[in-house]
Amino acid sequence: MNRKHVIKSVFLSMFLVLFFVANLEAAPLFSGQAPAAKICLLVQMDSTCRVKDDAPSAVVDVFKDKFKAPKFAAEENSKATQELLVKMEDEKIYDPSGVNRELLAGIGERFGYDYVVLLNYAYGNSTYSDGFWSSKYKATVKLTAKVVNVQTKEYIYRQDLSVNGENSSAFGLPSFQSAIFSSMLNTTNKLCEELRFPVI
Repeated sequence: MNRKHVIKSVFLSMFLVLFFVANLEAAPLFSGQAPAAKICLLVQMDSTCRVKDDAPSAVVDVFKDKFKAPKFAAEENSKATQELLVKMEDEKIYDPSGVNRELLAGIGERFGYDYVVLLNYAYGNSTYSDGFWSSKYKATVKLTAKVVNVQTKEYIYRQDLSVNGENSSAFGLPSFQSAIFSSMLNTTNKLCEELRFPVI
């Protein structure tokens, strides 16, 4: 083998090594790691629950903190949310809690997800108490949670949840909005504790 062929062989070997290393992360087949389950989050809230501008993103953050990479790829999708609202209007569904699993699975198929999670928050009730040392607001938000396996079109989780939230103050009035927000986060945490995704 002459010098020219030796140089070409060396460069070819280097190229193959670099190509293999560069594609390790992008190729679960080589690493033995299963691809992340793609999860579409559809979050709906009534006007009372939208006590803060970042209320929807706050509950999404709670969910994503529990179900995160490398096993999960959870995200909100504005186009999927728009699709949900259009379908609800077409089928005259006035409450997101009335959306069925077939509709959710159809949205998941269209946008390439493994699971679709519908979280619908609605104000429940609240109480105010005025004690000797402090006053307190206690509020309850109702969460209708529907989680659908897109491939089977079946629920893997379907529950109505509610966990109290509260806000107290020793000086002045407590915040009704903060009590509502607290209930939303507490209820979302309860959902995350109960929800289990099967291995794909």
